[in-house]
Amino acid sequence: MNTQVIIIGGGVIGIACAYFLYRRGVKVLLLERNHLESGVSGVATAIVSISGTGGTPEELRRLNNAGGGRNLHARV
Repeated sequence: MNTQVIIIGGGVIGIACAYFLYRRGVKVLLLERNHLESGVSGVATAIVSISGTGGTPEELRRLNNAGGGRNLHARV
């Protein structure tokens, strides 16, 4: 695999970034030292906001209502 982007951290933000980059055809490598969504950086709020620029508002609202990125990693 010729990786174009490496994302460090499998929290809600890292998973969301990987997912939306992948949907745009970017070859992504997501690195997480434990299992996905296992830790908190203390910086991210772990909230997927509908005010973001990726995806449609309906899609982001659905992700937020479903518990943020809890199931997002299964789609990547």
